[in-house]
Amino acid sequence: MFEWLELCVLEDKLHRMLTLAANDEQQALEREQEDSGHDWCVKEFPQWLVFEVEQQLQIRHVHVEVAKHLMSNPGAIVQHSMGKGKTRLILPMIILHLGQLNNQSILKLQIRSPLLHEAYNYFHRCLTASLMRRRIYYLPFSRDV
Repeated sequence: MFEWLELCVLEDKLHRMLTLAANDEQQALEREQEDSGHDWCVKEFPQWLVFEVEQQLQIRHVHVEVAKHLMSNPGAIVQHSMGKGKTRLILPMIILHLGQLNNQSILKLQIRSPLLHEAYNYFHRCLTASLMRRRIYYLPFSRDV
């Protein structure tokens, strides 16, 4: 099962690389070639593998490093460049892993207002309306209260 899912991820990667090559996007193609295969244990994080297949993406080494650091150091803060996968990769990875470990616990995310609706819609699409079937509750809060 794991091997088949990994092959699906590699197939998606090949399609991305072919598209980049056809569009002559050399820098993006080189960046895509840098990360080949998983440098994380798919048996330890099977939900990440399913997430990759469902979303047709690849979790890169930097995403794994940041997610593992944040999961093993509660309350830690990490600065990550804009557009590098904080909302669409790292947060779902953490949600999926911690949600599986603490099946009876509730995970709480605090997301700034400008990102809230986009993040909620994305989490709903990729975590709730998928094989992951995670429940998401939207509880807006204002500091003025």
